[in-house]
Amino acid sequence: MNNFHIKNEISDHEHVLQKKWRVIINPFLALSFQKKDLAWGILGLLTSWLAFFVWGIMTKNKLIENAKNFPNEAGEKLSEVINEIIGNQGGGLLGLFNIEERIKQAIENYDFGSTIGEFGSSFPLAQDALILGGLSLFVLLSSIWLFATMTGGRKQSIVELITKLGSAQFFTGIVFLISAASTLVSLRLSMYVLLLACFIALIVTFMMAKDMFQIPYQRIIIFSVLSIAVYNAVVFSFIRMKLASYPNIPSLPELLQRMFGA
Repeated sequence: MNNFHIKNEISDHEHVLQKKWRVIINPFLALSFQKKDLAWGILGLLTSWLAFFVWGIMTKNKLIENAKNFPNEAGEKLSEVINEIIGNQGGGLLGLFNIEERIKQAIENYDFGSTIGEFGSSFPLAQDALILGGLSLFVLLSSIWLFATMTGGRKQSIVELITKLGSAQFFTGIVFLISAASTLVSLRLSMYVLLLACFIALIVTFMMAKDMFQIPYQRIIIFSVLSIAVYNAVVFSFIRMKLASYPNIPSLPELLQRMFGA
């Protein structure tokens, strides 16, 4: 009988564990989590945070890779543009003055690859993604807890907040990883997936907060506006500050002047 009882307990535990893992694809299951499930919330937050960091690494590497490929394509693309501008006589003029080769030579003389390598090493996108990911999660949860407590009918402890809303971030982390993998295909696609992930994360988090804190419909707009305002103010202030500290990128006229010595 004891062995049978133990087996039943193990089976029940495995069933509960499998049910909890479903929060990865259905974040609303986190609403049923208890304080004892705090580890799930912490792990969910770490998953989202580190996944955003991975996106930063992949994006930085892709940007540098694309920039280093510029010398191999610039001559052909610029000659095509010139050809379209000056019309049917473009082919003869380009051949006569050897414009395409001169453009390629000027780019090589400028040592564009070394410039991009130097810029890339001083471009802290990955590190800033790590900081921004942690900051955004902290500000989001803090603003939600503060204003939901003010406008809601039910109080929630910090532990309950982290347990439930943190566990919901598993889903966001998975989408961040998909966005990181998308950089192998296209940076534009990666940005679309990233924006979609952020949008879904905000919607899910606010819907869960409304349920957790029992925020009435009359106050849901006030809660949302205040929380988003504080979140945007802090996060976008950080982004603007970091962008201002990045190395200066020369404009196209400046770049051409340096290359051709004009």
